[in-house]
Amino acid sequence: MHITFSKIELPKSGVVVILLPQGKKKTGTLARLDKRTKGAVARAIKTLKFKGKAGKLVELLAPAGTPFSRIVIYGIGDLSKLHPRDIDDMQPRLPLSLMRRFKSYVGLVRTLPKLAGLLEDFRWMPFRDYVWP
Repeated sequence: MHITFSKIELPKSGVVVILLPQGKKKTGTLARLDKRTKGAVARAIKTLKFKGKAGKLVELLAPAGTPFSRIVIYGIGDLSKLHPRDIDDMQPRLPLSLMRRFKSYVGLVRTLPKLAGLLEDFRWMPFRDYVWP
């Protein structure tokens, strides 16, 4: 499998969706959107007391100063709580008690957005390039 990532750019029109980890400050694409909307994004976040908690969202309809029909900021929760088993939800499911099953599998829906947040927030390189530059 070969995965590639393109440069993050705002679309020319349509809906913009930003995945925001819990506690993350307004940087990058979100900061550019806030500037284009003359602070409307920051005001909406502040008004709704949005912190990036998993499953919460902020939605701006037809924001002034942009060609977008909607801006959606979706909270993906705490990135540090990403577990390796969350990456591959196709693994065989073990016979577990109801509580263990709930704890092990309930958060899988939010795993890929958390991983995307990690990939966007940090610079990554192969370990061999780090050790032998």
